[in-house]
Amino acid sequence: MSAAFLLVVLAAHPAGPVELAPTGDPQMNKGTVVSASNGRLVMKDTSGKEHSYSVDSVTKITVNGKPGKLEDLQETMPVQVTTDEKGKVLAVSTMDKDKRSALVFFATGGAAVRFAGPAVYSNR
Repeated sequence: MSAAFLLVVLAAHPAGPVELAPTGDPQMNKGTVVSASNGRLVMKDTSGKEHSYSVDSVTKITVNGKPGKLEDLQETMPVQVTTDEKGKVLAVSTMDKDKRSALVFFATGGAAVRFAGPAVYSNR
């Protein structure tokens, strides 16, 4: 079936042309876990404001890079919550503190230099 024929068929449909509603981009909110149990996650964002989320069996939960459960989230764990445009929680993920990228500041001759990347420690 050619694309032109398909367009004619869709445009001639009794209900009129079919329009696809645009979907909103997922929203991400970062912070730390305040509590997580009974289908509810409470998180404090980076500005100190608390947010409460309803989490269901469809929500993808990842703890330290592995599949997890809501009950695996512990107080003060760094967490990222991803929601759709209506506020439904799509995913909750944490990251092991040892695996997070580190920002290292060095003072060199009065100038601060900022490096981003995995933390590397040297005892020279």
